[in-house]
Amino acid sequence: GYYDGTTIHRIIDEYVIQGGSLNGDGSDGNVPDSLYIPVETSPVTFNFYGALCLASSKKGCYAQFYIVDNDKPQDIDAVINKLTEQLGNEEISARLLEEDKKKYQEYLDKLKAIPEEVKEKYKRVGGLYDLDGTSTVFGQVIDGFDVLKAITSVEVVSGNKSDDKQNIPSKPLQSVIIDSVKIIKIEPEVSEESTTTKKTVKPKKSSEEEINAETLPTAASEDTTVPADSADTADPAEGEDAAESGAVQVSDEAVTAETENTEQTPANEETVVIPAYEEDTLPEDDDEIVIIEE
Repeated sequence: GYYDGTTIHRIIDEYVIQGGSLNGDGSDGNVPDSLYIPVETSPVTFNFYGALCLASSKKGCYAQFYIVDNDKPQDIDAVINKLTEQLGNEEISARLLEEDKKKYQEYLDKLKAIPEEVKEKYKRVGGLYDLDGTSTVFGQVIDGFDVLKAITSVEVVSGNKSDDKQNIPSKPLQSVIIDSVKIIKIEPEVSEESTTTKKTVKPKKSSEEEINAETLPTAASEDTTVPADSADTADPAEGEDAAESGAVQVSDEAVTAETENTEQTPANEETVVIPAYEEDTLPEDDDEIVIIEE
């Protein structure tokens, strides 16, 4: 299929991994505009850890996908409280332009609108809540998270233009290759309740789909261009990044490389900086990454 032999061209630890680029550098080649599809958002899909999403560019979405690779607990209520406190601080507020105050307020309103159960899950499993409502989430990793961790342990260097602008190395020094991709559908968990008991019935796999990812030692690739818009969910290189969501199983046995963690710059203590993320992601998991199709 299309993804056989393609690579994971972008790896940002505690953020995302991205793949599916036709040229392996974040670009899609000469793809007609008519083949791009618009971003599809839903109030019931979220960028939890392991979410499988379509990467997007200004043209829309094509074939690139990313997987959310941030498993750090996200305390959204703590962010809401801090931002509310700072916006109410006269000294801090006086230093902000009206336009900035408006942006902070809009961001605060967005956080406050997040359902309690969603905030609780972000606090429990991690994810990238700032991407909610901006990207097409179509799947979720449910198995094989160790493979995802193995992929993110690959050493990265500069070379992806969109990330280079922010001084974030994201280009794998070793090739991470997708051998094959198969789609699987898994029935959602069903809760059986009675007046006295409640149990959860685990889903059963109906058909399998694997993405075999192999890390082959190679020299750092040549020019890799991965344009991404900070404010968008994911930007394809030099103008085209796309991601996919659905059910996926990632099998990976040999993904070895030195780990080099890349951390985003945290907001300073005095003011909360609204995070701007560039999208490119493809997480790796254990022997297999299974993603439930929404």
